[in-house]
Amino acid sequence: MRGTPVDLRRVHIPPARTNAPAAQADAAARAALKAQRRDLANLGALAAEADAGEAAAAARQARRAADRAERARSGPPRLGKRRFQPAPVQARPG
Repeated sequence: MRGTPVDLRRVHIPPARTNAPAAQADAAARAALKAQRRDLANLGALAAEADAGEAAAAARQARRAADRAERARSGPPRLGKRRFQPAPVQARPG
């Protein structure tokens, strides 16, 4: 009988379905605790990885500073923001 309305108050809902949100929240909390324990166990490795990243960043910054200084030496001297004056021609004493 398709046409008869169903009384929703009398429909049986299994307990697993009503407790599903709580079970999912509990599973998420357990997963977060597991990840936290794993991170605490690998704290030394994480610190070493962070130090390696900082060393690489420092090396990259030093290389960029050296490149910037080299470009500044090879270019003409700057006068103001946008204008530059070419270097004077070197005359040999003679």
